[in-house]
Amino acid sequence: MNSIHHVTLSNALPTEILYDIRDLLQMQEIKELSRVNKQLRQICLPSLFQHVEFRFSKSGFEELSDFTESDVCHYTTSFTYVVPLLLKPEILDFDYYTSHIFTFQTYRYVEEAKEIYDLKYHDGECPPYMVIYDRLRTMCEEQRSIIDSDLDLTVLSSALQKLPKIRELKVDFCQPVEKKDWLEPYLDLDMTMPERSYGHHLQVVSNAIRVASYTGLALHTICLSQLQLPYHHSWQQQYSGSLLKVLGELLEHIKHLRLDRCNFILELSQFGPTLHRIGMKYLAEKHSSVSYGYGQVVSKFDSVQL
Repeated sequence: MNSIHHVTLSNALPTEILYDIRDLLQMQEIKELSRVNKQLRQICLPSLFQHVEFRFSKSGFEELSDFTESDVCHYTTSFTYVVPLLLKPEILDFDYYTSHIFTFQTYRYVEEAKEIYDLKYHDGECPPYMVIYDRLRTMCEEQRSIIDSDLDLTVLSSALQKLPKIRELKVDFCQPVEKKDWLEPYLDLDMTMPERSYGHHLQVVSNAIRVASYTGLALHTICLSQLQLPYHHSWQQQYSGSLLKVLGELLEHIKHLRLDRCNFILELSQFGPTLHRIGMKYLAEKHSSVSYGYGQVVSKFDSVQL
């Protein structure tokens, strides 16, 4: 159907029918429909900007700031904040990096492993040592600059105050690079700080929510995605410090918590009085549930009131 037919059809149908049609479409189809004419664009805007996603990076924070100054930010009800594991700041010290983090002996092992297992790196070749280091250093410098200047807290706090309809905030933890990036295999060599990363990002989110709540933020739900803590026999003994405290502070602001591929559901029982509902999601197809004292938690984002 060409654009003329689209225009004629949209003019002939009641607005309610157009909304029903929109609700039946996939996101890519909604995007295409929004380009037909002004009327259909206005109908599609709430769906196009209902959920937005921004990353922890200088460019991501610039995009978020621009978005919250636009006319479409009031359509947003769900916001995903993608946060990477933080690189060890010692990477910036080249001598320490070469002697303790990624030694030349380790690099030679990687070269040998490539020959043995035919690992596929950039252009099918193992990149030179300094190419790896320059990439890591650039990423680490950006992360440290954001943290040292409180850019993440400043922008996120401001953004939450300018999203009047937001009801859910998802914090999605990820690796510092995209999957299948040629640098990805090297990050497994003890170059990131998982627990410190969780603590920093959760503290920033908690502080941003608290600041925004003074201006009327009505956030109902927090979703934590891919937060994988190392196994320890005793949660309280191992995490009695900052991480446990930050998690508790974050949960004070909300009533509903969703966990997506996280591994610490039982430890949340101590925060029960502040939570009304917890939802869990695993990769498995079947539903499962676990009870602890005061309520029940059901997987696959099914949940019951506690």
